[in-house]
Amino acid sequence: MHEIEILQLMDARGGMLATHELIHAGVGRRAREQLLDDGVIWRARQGWFVRPGTDPLVLQALRVGGPLTCGHALRHHGLWAAEHPSAHVRVHHEDSRLRHEYDSRQRRHPTEDAAVVHYTRGRAEHARLVASVPNALSDYRLCVPETWYLATLDSALHHDPLSRDALRRAGHPVGAHGIEGVCASGTETMFWLALRHLVPTLRRQVAIPGVGKVDFLIGERLVVEIDSRTFHDTPKGRATDRRRDLVLSVAGYRCLRFGYEQVVHTMGRVIAAVIASVSRGDHHA
Repeated sequence: MHEIEILQLMDARGGMLATHELIHAGVGRRAREQLLDDGVIWRARQGWFVRPGTDPLVLQALRVGGPLTCGHALRHHGLWAAEHPSAHVRVHHEDSRLRHEYDSRQRRHPTEDAAVVHYTRGRAEHARLVASVPNALSDYRLCVPETWYLATLDSALHHDPLSRDALRRAGHPVGAHGIEGVCASGTETMFWLALRHLVPTLRRQVAIPGVGKVDFLIGERLVVEIDSRTFHDTPKGRATDRRRDLVLSVAGYRCLRFGYEQVVHTMGRVIAAVIASVSRGDHHA
């Protein structure tokens, strides 16, 4: 079997192949060893093989015994989520043959190993490398504060509006707390959750002529922009922000701008700044 065909088969089987699947495809022991020596495939753990260059965190999870889940899995799917210091692994509750995340030949020691295991009593995860978004969110919900979880759920809805039913079936509170996928980033959702009851006139993703959509508009004239790390912490992003601020000021709007660190780590001060601005009447024309 040609190398390209093996990799195509691997992709078709979710990014990983078992020994018996290679044998069924006509790849015997000597051929497998040659593929390993040539670097065409990597051994993730005994009896399982992956593509070269597979994400190290995914490999850690596979060595333990399941797909990557929780925050890293959600980020792998392109969603806004917290980063964990170690791999989180999703395994079936009956699976007792777990291994060390750096050496699949050693048994896992729960009190010593860094990897976090999420046991599930549901059906085995269909995805082989990275848990599905609904399942990864279920595990993530157990690891982070509710606000973080809701922010990532909102990110999932924004990223893929068609996932609403699947997320709802998995037990996620779609629609509650205003979680509808409106906000473009997790930090925007965190701001919305913190201020929506304190500032009744707070609106999300409002289009302003000559400017485009702003993150939030309070009343008639107070704009609030939440700067994400991905775009705003670049020279091009900062230049765009300054141009937008200038146009808003000329049009008679007042603008408050908060960064990622402020929203995530000093939300109390962000709230105080917004309330002070509203108290001064900055939101009125």
